[in-house]
Amino acid sequence: FAFERHSMSHVYEVFLNSLILLLSFKIIKKNSAGYFYLLGFFSIGSIFIRWTNIYSLFIPLLVLLISEAAIKTLLKNKYFYFGILTATLLFLYHTYVLYEIISINPYEIYKQGSSATSNEYLLEKVGVESFFSISFLNILISSFVKILFGQEFGLLYFSPVIFSTFYIL
Repeated sequence: FAFERHSMSHVYEVFLNSLILLLSFKIIKKNSAGYFYLLGFFSIGSIFIRWTNIYSLFIPLLVLLISEAAIKTLLKNKYFYFGILTATLLFLYHTYVLYEIISINPYEIYKQGSSATSNEYLLEKVGVESFFSISFLNILISSFVKILFGQEFGLLYFSPVIFSTFYIL
């Protein structure tokens, strides 16, 4: 979903990270196989929202550092690893169905049909010949203005607090 259009993906990220935190704290209180499985599944399952959400695998580890016994239990629990395996296989199947390629690298999806390097691919997508051209500079400036003031996803419109922090810096 969020891979192609990022729109409101932060809402799903906050929900999933909250769920991961809740499950982590539940594991400290009660060692249930279901909690371990769901924690592993949702920790990896967050890459369904955005492919760069690998960090959510570390959230339970950081929370469980509070309780030394809980972290040892988590790292030895087969249900946790089974949840990770299930989410990973489901994600790989999902990428195969959608893009006809099995990959965890989003660049592989974007470069399909192109043998260009990442810089060549970027230049081709932007439609310029060099990073040092006037047209590329114009694209950078217009993109920067859209990021700050655009009505669709601009910082001023969507998050005035972050915009003001950016302005102060």
